Amino acid sequence: MPVGNPKNQTIWSQRYQEKVGYITKGYKLKKDLTDSFKEACVKSGISQAAALTQFMEVFIDASKNKASANSDSSSAPEYMINSEDPKLSFIIETYDNLSDNHKDSIYKYVKKYYSKKQSKRNDQ
Repeated sequence: MPVGNPKNQTIWSQRYQEKVGYITKGYKLKKDLTDSFKEACVKSGISQAAALTQFMEVFIDASKNKASANSDSSSAPEYMINSEDPKLSFIIETYDNLSDNHKDSIYKYVKKYYSKKQSKRNDQ
């Protein structure tokens, strides 16, 4: 229960959250990433919690499918498959399980990320 002298609404809200299994999780992430995520959620008309929930569900399903299927066939773009960048591995693993709209969004993000990484390598 809440500390101090909480209002009735606070008590009922917390009881409901416990009943349906909601918890609070804290993560340390870079500010620019979280700001971009917030903007993308606003543009998409989806809450941040819903977007994270959706990603977690897809990721869990992909992990289960990968463990049970262990197949090398993927519709992910070739440069994603051949990339040795560990930051892209989660995208590669979940790519096939996404809807076409999500695939397009991820493709655009990865293409942008990959091109930035290539330009940094060329500058060095």
